[in-house]
Amino acid sequence: MIWKRRRIKRLDPSRGLRIPTAPAQVRDSKPEKYPVRDRPAECARRGCWVAARGYARLVGMDHHFVPQFYLDAFCDPATPEGQDPWVWVADLKERTIRRKAPKNVASRSDYYAIPDSTGEKTHAIEEMFSRIESDAAPIVARLLRGEFDLSVKDRAALGHLMAAMATRGPSFRENIERFLAEVARKVLLVSAQFDPDFLKVQSTKDLSDEEIEKARQMILAGDWEVTAKPVASLMPVLESAAIILPILCQMEWAFFVAYESSSFLTCDTPLSWVAPTLPPGPYGSGLAMRNVEVTFPIGPRVCFVGTWREGNSGSAPVDDEIVYQLNRRRVDFAHRTVFADSEAGAQQALEIASARGDDSARARPE
Repeated sequence: MIWKRRRIKRLDPSRGLRIPTAPAQVRDSKPEKYPVRDRPAECARRGCWVAARGYARLVGMDHHFVPQFYLDAFCDPATPEGQDPWVWVADLKERTIRRKAPKNVASRSDYYAIPDSTGEKTHAIEEMFSRIESDAAPIVARLLRGEFDLSVKDRAALGHLMAAMATRGPSFRENIERFLAEVARKVLLVSAQFDPDFLKVQSTKDLSDEEIEKARQMILAGDWEVTAKPVASLMPVLESAAIILPILCQMEWAFFVAYESSSFLTCDTPLSWVAPTLPPGPYGSGLAMRNVEVTFPIGPRVCFVGTWREGNSGSAPVDDEIVYQLNRRRVDFAHRTVFADSEAGAQQALEIASARGDDSARARPE
C-alpha cells in the first residue's frame, strides 16, 4: 500500500484528530494486509481460547479484564520460534518492564464471579464478556489486515467490545467501590450523630446501651474505614457500558494507521476520551462534548478514533508525532499497566509517565 503522505507535526487542540482531506487518502493499490497472529488451533491447545466465531475464552478461575485475543495483536513479532508469544508490560507504579504471555497478564481470580442463592460463585458476567469478545474478534482481525469498511452489525460488535473495556477494568471498578464506601461512611457518620439508636435497628445482635454508645463514639471519632465488596461494582460496570455503547455507535468512526517506524500502545483501560479544547479544571471530558475525541488502539498499527465531526470517517496514515501523542493519552488513562509490542514501546511508556511526574498508578489526563 502506498499512501500519499501528509505530515502533521503536532496535535493542534483547535484542529483535533481529523482524518486528512481526500488527497491524503488516495491509494494506488488495495490496502496492505497488516499482520495479525491468527492461531486458533494453537490457542485451543494451550487452553487460552477456543475457535468459535473468532475467539472465545474458556471460563475459568482467572478472569481477564483485558481480553487475551486483544493483547495477542500486541505480541512482539520478534518472539523466537517455539516460544509462547509475549507482550511487553510496563508497570507504571513499580517502574518496571517485563515480557509476559497474554494469558498471564491483566487477570484476577474470579474477578467477575457473582454468588448465587446458595453462595456458590457463578460466572454469568464472564461468559457474557466471552460472547462479546467472540463476536468482536473477527472484526478486530479484519481491521488489523487493513479492511476498514464496517457494516452496521460490525460497528455494533466492535462497539460492544469497546464499551465493555471502558468499564470492566480495575480503574472503573475501584472508583465505583471507593464511591460506595465513601457514601456508606457518610451515612454512618450522620446516623451516629443524629440517631443514637440506629445501631439497635442495624445490628443483628442484642446490644446494651453501653455497647451502643461505645460504638457510636467510635464512629464519630472517624478512626475507621469502610470497604465496599468488589461484587458491588459489577452492576455499575454493566449499566455504564450500556450507556456508552449507543453513544459510540452514533459517532463518526475513523482509523489511524501508523507507519512501520512507530507503534500504538495499549493499556489496562484501552478506551479513553479527551476534549482537547476543554480548559483545565476539576471535571473531565464527557462523551457528548462536541470536541471530544475517543481513541481505542486496535493493534500496534491501527487505532480507532471516534468524534462528532461530520465527515471525519474512513482511514488514513499518521506520522510518528501523532502516534506519540496518542500514546501519551494511553499512558494518562492507564490504571497501572501499559502493553507494547516491543521493549522500546514499553520504555517509551515509562518515559512518558516520568515526564509527567506521575507518582501514582494513574496520571490525570490533560
